[in-house]
Amino acid sequence: MLDPRKTLLAAAGLAALAAGSSGATATDAQHGLRCEILVERSGGMIAVAPTVASDETVSGAYRLTLAGASASGRTSIRQGGPFTAQAGETVRLSRAMVSASAATDAALEIDAGGETVACSLRIDP
Repeated sequence: MLDPRKTLLAAAGLAALAAGSSGATATDAQHGLRCEILVERSGGMIAVAPTVASDETVSGAYRLTLAGASASGRTSIRQGGPFTAQAGETVRLSRAMVSASAATDAALEIDAGGETVACSLRIDP
């Protein structure tokens, strides 16, 4: 369970995403740790890319979870691992592709320097 004093949660409920890029961002104001979930549509697919940035050089771990359902089936993707971000650098942690025909919930959790930052995003078809 996350410590609510050290967690900042940003949730974005989007009715529809326009073509192009969108996303959700959260920031730990005390340490300048930021997470972002970038979303880009292309044809019948959606690329989801979690990123981390910090005002200070940090090392830590991330967890990305994607879960969704459509008439043709379910999506369940979990990615995670270690990272290092230099001060002022934005690091793309991974990339996952999901169907543009399914509603998908994306959640990103970043643990670094004793702090946790989380972003979440609902991606509607």
